[in-house]
Amino acid sequence: MSKKVVKIEPEFLVDFLQGVKDPRIDRTKKHELIDILVIAICAVICGAKSWVEIEDFGEAKQEWFSIYLNLENGIPSHDTFRRLFMILDPEKFLEVFIKWVAAVTKNTDLKQICVDGKTLRRSFDKGRKSSAIHMLNAWSTGASLSLGSMISDGKGNEIKTIPKLLDLLDIKGSLVSTDAMGCQKEIAKKIISKEADYLLALKGNQAKLEERVKEKFDSISKSGPKPFLIDEYVEEGDKKHGRFEKRKCRVITKKM
Repeated sequence: MSKKVVKIEPEFLVDFLQGVKDPRIDRTKKHELIDILVIAICAVICGAKSWVEIEDFGEAKQEWFSIYLNLENGIPSHDTFRRLFMILDPEKFLEVFIKWVAAVTKNTDLKQICVDGKTLRRSFDKGRKSSAIHMLNAWSTGASLSLGSMISDGKGNEIKTIPKLLDLLDIKGSLVSTDAMGCQKEIAKKIISKEADYLLALKGNQAKLEERVKEKFDSISKSGPKPFLIDEYVEEGDKKHGRFEKRKCRVITKKM
């Protein structure tokens, strides 16, 4: 089955980025704000993971970028990208970025939205005694696109950050999935209030609920075949970290 490709028009992105305020002093500007933002966003979407890689991407695609951008002084240096994003208003940039993504995916079947947190490698600063940056990301499996990201104060605070991120997104009709950290009543209520469905992983952090679910499955299994229990096992194998993992899935299709 072929994936539906989301077509992104460069002019469309430029229009949305007009709403981001330039924090720089006029006399220090060698590159237009729009030029820096568009190149950075395109580079990251294509896999760039550092300021140097963003600069390299801009250099490699300069001819294409020049169709849509002024680039009067060529491609900005990696230091220029770094300095700008250090002083850019992150909340305003996030707001504009999410509005753009929402417009791009407006007519796209978002299907499942995976909410997951990741700690950015080498984002800590020993000199300033600042800890590593932990980001919470909402990823659309249908569009193969990040719908939005938000900084979380460590993995333990994902519970508070997930509802804030969901507030910024249009998730109506989608299936929102999280790991066990997101298995919380308030998060489930938030998803339902936005007219979406949830798929929450359940582990030992919800000990009593986990025990109840296990007991329910065991009791159904012992009592024999039931019309609301899928009897077949769905098996999936995967080799990771030098070992073969085998997973089985049973589904109760009625309310427990």
